[in-house]
Amino acid sequence: LQAEAPTVEPTVVEPTATPEPVPTVSTIYDGVYSIEVDGSGDYATIEEALEQVTNGAELRLGAGTFQITAPLRIYKDIVLTGAGQNSTTITMGDTNDLIISVTEAEVTITDLTTDGGFGVHIKDSEIDIHRVTFQRSSLNGLTISNSVGTVTDSTSKDNAGAGFNWSEQASGMRLVWWEQ
Repeated sequence: LQAEAPTVEPTVVEPTATPEPVPTVSTIYDGVYSIEVDGSGDYATIEEALEQVTNGAELRLGAGTFQITAPLRIYKDIVLTGAGQNSTTITMGDTNDLIISVTEAEVTITDLTTDGGFGVHIKDSEIDIHRVTFQRSSLNGLTISNSVGTVTDSTSKDNAGAGFNWSEQASGMRLVWWEQ
C-alpha cells in the first residue's frame, strides 16, 4: 500500500502596503531668552529680541544698565524680566521719547528699573507690573490707558510729571506700591 502525498496548494502572499507616515505638527516653543548688557546671551540687544521672538517668550535681562536709543515697542504677548529691581536698569537718558511702549498686548514686566526718557506707556493692553521702579522721566513714570492689569511692589520717583498716571478707560487697575 502506498499512501498518496497530500496536495498542497501554493500560498499566495499579497503585498502589504507601506504605512503612510503619520504627519506631525511642529510645535514652536518660544521660551526663555537671555540678554546681557555686554551683548552676550541669546540676543545681542533687547530690540533684536523684541523683533524676533513670538508670543509667549520671556526675555530675561541680566544685571547692569541697558542703554537704549529708541523706545522698546512691544506688540507681542511677552514677559520682560530683569535680574532685580535694583540690579537691572533700562535707560534712555534725557531723550524725550518713551523707554517702553506696550500696545495691544498681554505683557508682564518684573524686577527692573526704567530711567529717563518719557517713561513707560501702556495702551489697549493687559499688563502686570511687579517690582519695577520708574524714575527720572521727563514726563510720567508710568502711564496706563485703555488697559487692565496690576501694578504691585513698584516705585515711581523723581519724575517731572505724575508717578503713576491712569487715563482714558483704564479699568480694573489695582495699584499696590511701596516706598524704598
